[in-house]
Amino acid sequence: NYWVKATTSEAMTLTFLQVMGFRNATIAATATAGVIQSGGGGGCVYILNLSATKTLWQTASGDLEAPCGVWVNSYDPKAIYQTAGAIINTGSAFTHLVGGYYQTGSAVITPLPVAASAVTDPMATKTLPTLPSPVVCDHTNFTLSGGGTLSQGTYCGGISITGSGTTTLNPGLYIMDGGGFNIAGSGDATGTGITILLASDAGHSYKGLSVNGSGTYAFSAPNSGSNEALLFVGDRSIASSLGSTITGTTGAQFNGVAYLPKEALTYTGGSNASKYTTIIADTLKMTGLTYINANYGSLTSGNPIGGAKTFSLVQ
Repeated sequence: NYWVKATTSEAMTLTFLQVMGFRNATIAATATAGVIQSGGGGGCVYILNLSATKTLWQTASGDLEAPCGVWVNSYDPKAIYQTAGAIINTGSAFTHLVGGYYQTGSAVITPLPVAASAVTDPMATKTLPTLPSPVVCDHTNFTLSGGGTLSQGTYCGGISITGSGTTTLNPGLYIMDGGGFNIAGSGDATGTGITILLASDAGHSYKGLSVNGSGTYAFSAPNSGSNEALLFVGDRSIASSLGSTITGTTGAQFNGVAYLPKEALTYTGGSNASKYTTIIADTLKMTGLTYINANYGSLTSGNPIGGAKTFSLVQ
């Protein structure tokens, strides 16, 4: 995205060529240099599974607007699977694809995918929050119906938010010791400076996300500190048997990284007003219109997946 082109020219008086009638000439030179992204850093959507079919699956209503780039690791010939009307639009950041793609009807990828090598988990070296040892349960099998306010802590058996009304999550780390993080019903939910950690111990079964109601959601990760940019954090070795679902309207805002490297994630919705969203999942199914933005100005450390950059003379 960052290129510099320099052109210089100079008029010269010729010597030997004057005998052939050429007295003057102009010579010119052009050079182009750029900032080159090394490896898979800097993107917004990463699908890590190396072999499955339909690792990025879009239904007919799927429209992924991700001008910061998509990376799909699977070498399967149908790694990207789109049914009629599905859209992937990445602009100059491209869809980086190891395998192939399959489309029906009017499905489109703009621009066409570029061939790529598989990338490693872009957050593999990131220090993540962990389940405390020993576990002290602040709440057990917590259920909230009709709205209210939640505070950080360890929720053994997870959180279930149902019904109508508005739920507000105060800033902090919310640890799900089993049970997962679940929202259903018509109520709205907001949370600024929050991190949702999915974890489990011997007494609680691991479960993913189920953000699946009809309300409006506005969640933002911390802008600084050890959990900067981490909104949803899954386990690096365990997958939920039910997968994870994040479903919102086009008014929903998910500012942060949804780091679910072992999860089969279904993702829908996301407002163009969101500052930034990064999705890292094992597989991804998308329905509806989804905006994935990349404005990291609110973060102390900038892009959480910056990647290495080099300067190079390319022409």
